[in-house]
Amino acid sequence: MKIVRIHKTILDSMSEAVYVIDRGMNILYTNPAEEALLGYNPGELLGNNATLLHDLEGPKGEPTVHAILERLDSGQPWRGDLPIRHRDGTIHTVPGWVMNLEFPGKVYRLFVHHAG
Repeated sequence: MKIVRIHKTILDSMSEAVYVIDRGMNILYTNPAEEALLGYNPGELLGNNATLLHDLEGPKGEPTVHAILERLDSGQPWRGDLPIRHRDGTIHTVPGWVMNLEFPGKVYRLFVHHAG
């Protein structure tokens, strides 16, 4: 599984903030840039629901989520400004993109935020 370690090292060293969720919206992976961007300690987000990270109630939240899901459900990546929630509750809008990662029998979603 050397290739898996290489991939993890690449993701962990990226300046872009990255996280991966499953179909149940459970957070499976976050890189250090994502944790720093949102104010979380290493590993603290794992297993949480991704709704914790998004401003779904704000004026841009719900339309953004619907746009993302529409694009992903059509097999296309989504790009745009994403309202995200910092650990302290403040909302920041960051540019980023979201795409499906498809494996036999499973689909994951990859979120990439430009961390600054």
